Amino acid sequence: MAIDKDLDFTGKTILVTGSGRNIGRAIVLEFAARGANVIINSRTNEAEARHVEQEAQALGAKTLVVMGTVGELQTVEEMKRRAEDKFGRVDIYVSNAARRLHKSFFDTTNEDWHFFLNQQLTASWYLSKAFVPAMKEAGWGRIIHVNGPDGYTGGWTRVPHSTAKGGLRTLTKSLAAGLGEFGITVNDVNPGFMDTVRDYTTHPG
Repeated sequence: MAIDKDLDFTGKTILVTGSGRNIGRAIVLEFAARGANVIINSRTNEAEARHVEQEAQALGAKTLVVMGTVGELQTVEEMKRRAEDKFGRVDIYVSNAARRLHKSFFDTTNEDWHFFLNQQLTASWYLSKAFVPAMKEAGWGRIIHVNGPDGYTGGWTRVPHSTAKGGLRTLTKSLAAGLGEFGITVNDVNPGFMDTVRDYTTHPG
């Protein structure tokens, strides 16, 4: 069956953070099936990332795997360098990488706070600074932030995670307010609770 032209991403390049499993993997494979080049990212599990790469290649996609946490600037800088070397630029990015801390406020440390804010909120800032300029120059781009219920309701046992998600909503609105005139849309999506492989943790390691 032919793909609707509005859903055909042939020639476009999409980067999805945290795409070794779950929602990130599904996004990569959907875009691969629609003709996009795909950039796969996993924090530490290269075997998972390579499996997703093989699945995307089986759908006909050109692929790139970049390992590392996007809460660290050097990882995003490497993504940018390698993406530009292979594909020219990134047309779409999905900020999806996240882990959930499960500790009460009283047990949550300053280290926890900074790790989880960096991994989700600061990471999305790094991605915008890395990839928006080329989108602006091209006059086209798509930015998607994967959010969730915690961004609206908060969470006593995951204060840093919930705070990052709330900040991500505001970052989405702020970028959208200024980038639309350059042909760049910015949205967040809120999948809610899903049957996935969960990576709960009580520490930021």
